[in-house]
Amino acid sequence: MSQKRIAVVGGGIVGCMTAHRLLEVDPTCQITLIDKSLVGSGASRFSAGVHFPVGRSSRVRKMSIESADYYSRLVWRDNELPIYPVDFLVAAASKDALEVTQRCIGLEDYPAAKRMDIKGLSIPEGFDVWRMPGCQVANVSALVQMLAQRIRNRITILESVSVDSLKEGRDSVQIELSSGVNLQVDRAVLCPGPWANDGVFRSYTDALSIRTKKVVALHLDGSVDIAVPILFPIDDVFIVPFAYRGHWLFSYTCEDWDVCPEDDRGCVLTTAEMAEARHWLDRYAGPLGRDVRAGRVFYDAYSPNGEPIVAPVGASGNLIFAGAANGSGYRLAPAIAIEAARAAFN
Repeated sequence: MSQKRIAVVGGGIVGCMTAHRLLEVDPTCQITLIDKSLVGSGASRFSAGVHFPVGRSSRVRKMSIESADYYSRLVWRDNELPIYPVDFLVAAASKDALEVTQRCIGLEDYPAAKRMDIKGLSIPEGFDVWRMPGCQVANVSALVQMLAQRIRNRITILESVSVDSLKEGRDSVQIELSSGVNLQVDRAVLCPGPWANDGVFRSYTDALSIRTKKVVALHLDGSVDIAVPILFPIDDVFIVPFAYRGHWLFSYTCEDWDVCPEDDRGCVLTTAEMAEARHWLDRYAGPLGRDVRAGRVFYDAYSPNGEPIVAPVGASGNLIFAGAANGSGYRLAPAIAIEAARAAFN
């Protein structure tokens, strides 16, 4: 395999994982990781960092398992990484049991008698409950920074530098940076996260039909021991303890589409969003949801079919887009990176 020069644009969890995977495939590869801020400080800073083996399609389920295996190997090699194992419960109406068991991998029966021990939450009557082992919660921003630190002496990391232009050649890509530095590489992997449709990326991503959506989660005060992590997959609602922050996170699906991540005014909770969340809090959060006043707001890129996109873009085939993970960037990042590395060395 000839030595390659590859730029990875975007220093979030997907970009950082891609750099790791490229080094695993070819340790001699010359990699430059570029981020317009600091690594791990974009969407990764707001990520829920939850991994459970779930997917609406067979490809996403496969990617979820592949990513879980990759994270397990990382933790086995480095137990200082901020990835914490946790078992989830899964709950859904009995009529949806077949769909849930198809979508969620490795479910185990949860005795009906034990439901009386589920404190702090509200599970409606007529719901079935399962146990889902093999899940995890991660401090994604810290994880990205730690992973970057561990490979910093093997790659070039350029932070607080934006890409001003991308120029394709037949066998190379020229990248002009805001710092005045120009790079010439063989391939560039674009991992821009929610900025997929912005600036220099837009002309390459238009055909991918990516949309940007607001992501809202609420912070629920209360001891991390007073309830159990639980997923309501039909409604895409989950509740999980953030032990490293000392509160719970309540995630629901906000339907505010086609937003601009550069608009900081959108990064705050609104009265409308609190009212929208209250419907799900009242239904599922029980005592944990009684006094909610704050949370986190950011954006993510969504694909048309609900599956991540890893594909060549542009005319030369030397530019690869990797992302649009539909709010599952952390959960699917290793699998996305594996596909991106395969495309970069193709």
